[in-house]
Amino acid sequence: PDPSRESRMRLAINEILVELLGLLERQVVVLDDHLSTVMRTVEYFLAEELPAQVELDWDLATMAAHCGLGRTRFAHYVQEIANMSPIRYLTECRIERGRTLLLDRADMGITEIAYACGFGSGQYFATVFRDRTGESPQQFRHRVLNSESTVGVSAY
Repeated sequence: PDPSRESRMRLAINEILVELLGLLERQVVVLDDHLSTVMRTVEYFLAEELPAQVELDWDLATMAAHCGLGRTRFAHYVQEIANMSPIRYLTECRIERGRTLLLDRADMGITEIAYACGFGSGQYFATVFRDRTGESPQQFRHRVLNSESTVGVSAY
């Protein structure tokens, strides 16, 4: 390796980096307030993080802390965004995950699904599921899976 060649390369790289720094310093960066607000943090948490982690032991304090907020401020933002309390929103996410698992995982029993959705028992899951949907988890699974299996079946 030629030491003078290496030195010239280092010098050229440094010149490029100094020029790049100058360009970045002259550029005006306009921040999108929507992307840097606390509201956006809570929106992202509600839309992406919470639904993906419903099985965790969430409560108001842990959800608020996850977003870097106090409980009252967090609850205010959730009410504004989702028009429901944080715990109600969590329950809705858990029920939605339950619906998905009931249909996609026929090998899982109701109690297993309940735990996978963050419910403490199969009975509590079934009670909340019935309150929200008007049918038990078993009825829901049976109705939807049977209606899917009869789609396209001829009446001839």
